[in-house]
Amino acid sequence: MMMNNKRRKTFRNLLMAVLVVIFLALVVSLTKLIPENPLAEYRLVLGLSFVVVAALARKICSSCQEESSQEQ
Repeated sequence: MMMNNKRRKTFRNLLMAVLVVIFLALVVSLTKLIPENPLAEYRLVLGLSFVVVAALARKICSSCQEESSQEQ
């Protein structure tokens, strides 16, 4: 059980890092910070992936909090 909780927290941290990277790519694609931005054509895909990954991260974070409150 302890190993499963540790794995879940590691996965949560990895998911948060991916979420930050997707968010930064989305910001760059939606703004004109870079001339001839190569990410501009992937705005829709980046936006949808951001929403999906954020929802997954929220679900995992809430399950980690529920699990830690049950252990105490």
